[in-house]
Order: sequence, then structure tokens, then C-alpha cells
Amino acid sequence: SPQAADNNSNRQQQNKQPKAKEDGSSSSSSSSTNSNCVQSLLQNENAILANSSLSDKSISFQILLHPITKDKYITRKILKNGVYEPDMEKFIARALPLLPPSSLPNNNNNSGKLFKSKTTAMTSTTTTTRQLLRTNKNQNEDNDNDSGRSKKIIWAVDIGANVGFHSMHMASRGATTISFEPAPDTAALIKCSATQLLLDGGNGDTIQVIEAGASDIETEGKLSRHPSSPGMTTFLES
Repeated sequence: SPQAADNNSNRQQQNKQPKAKEDGSSSSSSSSTNSNCVQSLLQNENAILANSSLSDKSISFQILLHPITKDKYITRKILKNGVYEPDMEKFIARALPLLPPSSLPNNNNNSGKLFKSKTTAMTSTTTTTRQLLRTNKNQNEDNDNDSGRSKKIIWAVDIGANVGFHSMHMASRGATTISFEPAPDTAALIKCSATQLLLDGGNGDTIQVIEAGASDIETEGKLSRHPSSPGMTTFLES
């Protein structure tokens, strides 16, 4: 019968949903997991979902982390405390007071954008930031023309973003965030988390991921990764 067919279809859909992890994080706790990148990372066990727990209860977001079997430090800390570095959390809250949504520009065109570079590259932070700020200037001029009043884009930079916890926090507070992260799999987590944030209705419209290290000169080096925390990286001279 049609009802039996519907019930069978519902059971099949439920069986396809990713199961909750034993560490307490949920891999299907919101409709935002409908994003293809999120589903793929969770189902292939390349990531888990965690919830933030900030002092400012008006701000909350989900974030993709490396599985706890791969990351014994950052993932464990965020899962346990809901925050990565409490002191940095407080600093971000002071530096980026919450603004009403009406004062924020519509910046969806670059949402979760990933700027790729060589894995071993260290891009010039000044050059990259100038390019993005040039885009910002044009966007600000467009915002002024469209609305008749200024709606300036607030910028924040996360150098060595790891899985992007601070990037997500700053974006949630209304900042357009540039995230430097050279490790490709970790940069992919940030990009996908940015999509997760937008689908969850965060105030931040953009996290722009630069898949490179940050330096005062443009150069190359060998990327070294911590064996128990893949997001902890450093560059060695080639």
C-alpha cells in the first residue's frame, strides 16, 4: 500500500543517516548536515562534528574536527570544553562586539571560498591580504551605493587556523575572516565548517581559506605535521 511504501522509504532514509559517535559528538544533529561535504567527511570517518560552548551564550556553532583517533589534542580539548583556547575566546569577544544583522553587508558570494596554493608554500601575508582588501574596498563601495549608507566589512585574520575554531567564532560575530591553513585536509575541514556555519544561520557570511602558511615573504618549505595532531604544523627549510 502507499502508506507501507512510505514507511519503508522512511526506514531506508533513517538507515542512511550517519550514526552518533561514541565520543559524544553528533554527526546528524541538525539539518545542516545535508551539505554534501559534511556528509562525505562524516560517512568516510574523516571528521566528526562538535558543538561550541562559549561564554557568550548568544553565539554557538558546530565545527568539523579531525577524528579523535587522529587528533589527541585539539579534538579532545574542544569535545571536552566546547572551546579551544579560553583566553583567545575572551579576546575575540572584546575585539568583535556583536553587531545587529542590519549593519552587516551581504557577502555570500565568497562563502567558504578556498584559495589553493602548493602544500609546501608559504604565501606572503601582505600580498594576499592586499588582494582581499582590494575586493573588500569594491564591495564596500557597492554596499554604499546600494543602501545609501555605509555598511563596512569587518575583517579578521586567523594565521595558523588549524581546524578553524577561532575563524568560526570570529565569523559568528560578523567578521569576514581570512584563514591561513597549509594542511590540505585541515583546510578542507575549515571550508566545510564555513558551509555548516552559514546553513546554521550564523551572522558571519564569509570564511576565506588560504591553503598556505603565512610569512612576510613568498617562499617554500617542507611542511611538518605533529603525529598525534594533524592540524599542528610547522615549516622546515627545504
